[in-house]
Amino acid sequence: MTDVEEWKAAWKRAKARTDRDNKKMIAGFKKMTDAQEWKAAWKRAKAQTDRDNKKIIVFDIPGSTIDFEQEICNEGRPCPGLVLLYARMGLHRYNLLEGTKFELSGVTKYVQSKGTCACCYYITLDAIDPAVGSSLQTFQTEVSEQSFGRYILMGQTSGRGASFVDSSLPEWPAENPFQKYYLVKESELQDNDWILLYIELAIAIVTNSEGKDFGPPKLEIVKVAMDAKDEGLNALNAIFYVRYKDLNEAEIGKALDRFAIVRRRFHEDTQCFSLVGSQVNQIWTPNESSSPLTTREIQRQENQYSNHIAIRT
Repeated sequence: MTDVEEWKAAWKRAKARTDRDNKKMIAGFKKMTDAQEWKAAWKRAKAQTDRDNKKIIVFDIPGSTIDFEQEICNEGRPCPGLVLLYARMGLHRYNLLEGTKFELSGVTKYVQSKGTCACCYYITLDAIDPAVGSSLQTFQTEVSEQSFGRYILMGQTSGRGASFVDSSLPEWPAENPFQKYYLVKESELQDNDWILLYIELAIAIVTNSEGKDFGPPKLEIVKVAMDAKDEGLNALNAIFYVRYKDLNEAEIGKALDRFAIVRRRFHEDTQCFSLVGSQVNQIWTPNESSSPLTTREIQRQENQYSNHIAIRT
């Protein structure tokens, strides 16, 4: 298919969707009696349609434009590790909202915004749900970096308006979070690979900001505590406290133990799904010197329960 044919096909799909939306809007407008209400509703609907059309076309942009760059992923040009993680994040959002268990099969193409260090990625991917034996299905997901080199990500479906992402994170609790909050079971860790995804994102974003591609890490999740107000593992709004082992760092003589905080949020009105996180580099006790604790001391504190303060990147 030529570039012109791709553009025509994308425009045809956008026009068909616009026609369907217009019919729904007109049906709703006929029920309105107040002129000002009618005008306000039309203005909102038109703005939403404009956003829909723009994003639909962005996913199918061929080649390069002044604002976007399309990349095709195949055996000769494998997809960057960071984009694969963003694709998994978009799929995770879908699974969380729909109660499915789709797994990423591969990324066929993605469109990356240009002009800023923090980018938007419009990803077309294939996935399969082995739990129901489904055939390969195609998804399109958008993931936006809110700040370059920082773990502040927003995921949306196409057509939704922009949303502000609260980038704040709580301090590491004075009380041991692995004793204070729900401790995720080992079986739950094995059944929910998105927990590992959260940590991989934390490492990959820093690696990418240093101009390096993200390769498969050697990570081992040790403990995960979840503060979700007793709403369960699939709560849309939750904070995760993670202790893990970075085996890559251990191979070059650095400390094995690592800690991280990740906050997950979902905004019902905008359908915006956000992840905000940070690695915890060192842990100190308030009543001792500023020297970092050893792995043995950290383990002892967890077992004996001692207050501590976390310093985030």
